[in-house]
Amino acid sequence: MKDINGVANSTLARIASSAGKGTGVNILFVYKRGPLLPDPWCGADGCSLDVYVDDGTGYKKALGAPYTGSGVHVLRADGQVALFIEITRTSYRTGGQRELVLKGNSFEEKTRPFPPDCCGRRVSGPSPSAHDDPTSAKLAVGAQRTFGLNLLRGIVDHSPGKNVFISPLSVFLALQMAENGSAGATRTAMMKALALPDLEAGVLNASAAALQHLLKSPDAGALSIANALWADRHFTLAPGFVELCESVFGARAAALNFSDLKAAAEINDWVKTHTNGKIDRIVTRGDVANSAVILTNAVYFAANWRSPFPIPLTTDETFHKTGGATKTIAMMHQPLLTGAYRSGGNFEGAMLYCRQSSVFFYALLPLPGITPKAVLASLPTDRLTDGPADVDLDLKLPRFSLDFSASLSEYLKRMGMEVAFQPGADFGPMGSKQFFISDVIHKTRLEVDEKGTVAAAATAVRHGPSGAPSRQPRPKRTLVFDRPFVVLIGDSKTGALLFAGVIEDPPPAPPPATAPAEAPPPPPEPADLEGQTIEQVVAAMGQPLKKAKVGTKDIYWYKDWKVTFVNGKAKDVQ
Repeated sequence: MKDINGVANSTLARIASSAGKGTGVNILFVYKRGPLLPDPWCGADGCSLDVYVDDGTGYKKALGAPYTGSGVHVLRADGQVALFIEITRTSYRTGGQRELVLKGNSFEEKTRPFPPDCCGRRVSGPSPSAHDDPTSAKLAVGAQRTFGLNLLRGIVDHSPGKNVFISPLSVFLALQMAENGSAGATRTAMMKALALPDLEAGVLNASAAALQHLLKSPDAGALSIANALWADRHFTLAPGFVELCESVFGARAAALNFSDLKAAAEINDWVKTHTNGKIDRIVTRGDVANSAVILTNAVYFAANWRSPFPIPLTTDETFHKTGGATKTIAMMHQPLLTGAYRSGGNFEGAMLYCRQSSVFFYALLPLPGITPKAVLASLPTDRLTDGPADVDLDLKLPRFSLDFSASLSEYLKRMGMEVAFQPGADFGPMGSKQFFISDVIHKTRLEVDEKGTVAAAATAVRHGPSGAPSRQPRPKRTLVFDRPFVVLIGDSKTGALLFAGVIEDPPPAPPPATAPAEAPPPPPEPADLEGQTIEQVVAAMGQPLKKAKVGTKDIYWYKDWKVTFVNGKAKDVQ
């Protein structure tokens, strides 16, 4: 049997020597399972170990070494994350795990048993520690962001002058569930459209599971993600596919009589529940009656702004639509925002953070003469947002709410997925080679008002049965979103793109309810602010009542406190 400590240490040493210890280079170990695993820790001739390295430009296969087992886990070169190795004995229906924790220049080994493998199930997934590390979700984040922007660009290209608002996360997760049930040319086409790298399924699924876990953490605020798998009782889904959807995507599985009128109601009730009532229907009775399998995903987010727009400052103003027509809208006004201004080659933008959440709302205003379509075309998928400019922002943004609904089938076909929509598609791993995707239905809702934002999305995939702060005084910029603009809602912790769209004609929305506001969190103690940057203090305390610049000092006055910043950091809090 191979010495795994020797393999791992030599691999790490070879990579660290070229990359530099502690540089944060990510190492991906992929264990390919062999036909027979003769003992709990595998023999020397069962499989091989593939190593992928990411130096910030994406994972690339680096080297190989013989070893046996299966699993995929992430290890940072600085040793802060454990290498977690999973080994499965499918022949004997038992298995175990090894966890190697890097300490200094060697690994400390720990072992623990798997649950019994009853039915040939392959237990797969990252360790709990990997779930909590944003690097473990990097593959899924990069793919869903690229896929989402490509899909949005395609829809906008064919919807001139119309509002478009989608959830790249919702569509991606629903289609990745379906991709796990595909094979051959169908899977290849789906992976290409989804921008998934050509890696083992276990690698991609582990990253998807980690992303969902991170987005469901308290840092994401009121963000909920739900998946479900619905099958007609006349068709049989492969047990392995059902178990995979449950273990990776947390998808509940239900068998319904699709010819029963109540089937559509049950699916729609599920969507309504998981979007907090914002989307009350995703499928019709006809949709269900003509399907064999329906995969659904729902995403819902609601949060208050860290710096709410004062309601008395909202006024009626003119919005200039594409083509020259105008309309009167309710324009919100926030006279002073610190750290919110952004700019790109053909746009200026406002980055608004949500209270008690890692989610941000990013509004991009094209420069005069530039269209939202042109902004999207030049927006890099690997860097959606730049750092804050040293500029204070006077912001005007419409108050609006919109609903969007579309069949995505034609757009996905143009992205290379046409084979998946045709009889003859290979969805054998799902349960039948007669399955094919008949439609992908997507619905969203977006609400933006003075208090905060609400966004919800639902996707149904139907399968047919026959197939640092500056010390200089800050200038001030004014942005008035009185013409079509781009909206991105993302998660700053993972980099995931949750929602994205183009607002060509903002529909009116009522002012926020006047019910008593929730009690604000207790203000931080003065000692908690010492040493924090201006942006960190503003995030915790809100915008100051007044501020001044005296030499290298910035002074911010709040209701009860005065905060003095020296070289951009809080040094005196009174």
